[in-house]
Order: sequence, then C-alpha cells, then structure tokens
Amino acid sequence: MPTKETRRPRGRSLDRDESSIEKSTSSAVEHSQALGILETRSLVALIQGADTMAKTATLTIMALEKIGCAWLSVTVRGSLADVTVAIEAGAAAARVLDPGVSTLVIPAPHSDLEVQFPIRSRDAGSEKDQEAFVCHC
Repeated sequence: MPTKETRRPRGRSLDRDESSIEKSTSSAVEHSQALGILETRSLVALIQGADTMAKTATLTIMALEKIGCAWLSVTVRGSLADVTVAIEAGAAAARVLDPGVSTLVIPAPHSDLEVQFPIRSRDAGSEKDQEAFVCHC
C-alpha cells in the first residue's frame, strides 16, 4: 500500500517564532505611512503651517529643515488621508504669510528615501538641530 507523504506548508517556516512576524509587520506598517512636505521661504509661515497641520489631523512631525537660503521645510508622516488633509490646511495657512509655498504628498515612500533625505526623526537637541535655521549665505 502506498504511503501518503506529509507535506510541509509553503511560504512559512515552521520554526519561525511569532515575535519575528510581528516585528516585520510593524516595520512594514511604519514604512507604508504617507509622507508630506511643506516648504516655505519664511520661518513664521512654516511655523504657522506646521501648527495648522498638527491641529488638523493625527500625524507626526518628523523634521524641520533648512534647505537653503531662506527656504525651510517641515516633514510629516501619517495615514494618507491625514497627511493629505493636513498638508492642504497647512499650505493654506502658510500662504497667508508667504505666497511662495510648495507642498508634496507621497502616499507610500520607498524605504531608501529615509537614508538620503530628512524624512525620519532625529534626536532632539543634536548639533544639527541647533544649527538648522542659521543661514550662511
């Protein structure tokens, strides 16, 4: 009589522990958050826009950056709906003080962007944070 073989399920290792599954899922969720950027030529307009964004939706302000002479940006992360609404509201508030406002929303940024661009949070009080708004033009 032929014997049936016991088949191992595909796609998942039987010896993999559940904690590693949770870790990989949480990192995928973190990277799937939308990215929003508000850029202005005025610190006051940037603060007004950032304040409006924070009050409009549930999101995380990741970084405030000096881009170049007089150009500043604030980067936020959150769900696509929250980031979209917040960027629109923040841009409207900032345009009252500075008509030269630029915005960008990326629904699911590639993880490699975090390596090259300031879209993740830094340690508060770092030397770079203290010099972020000093213009050397």
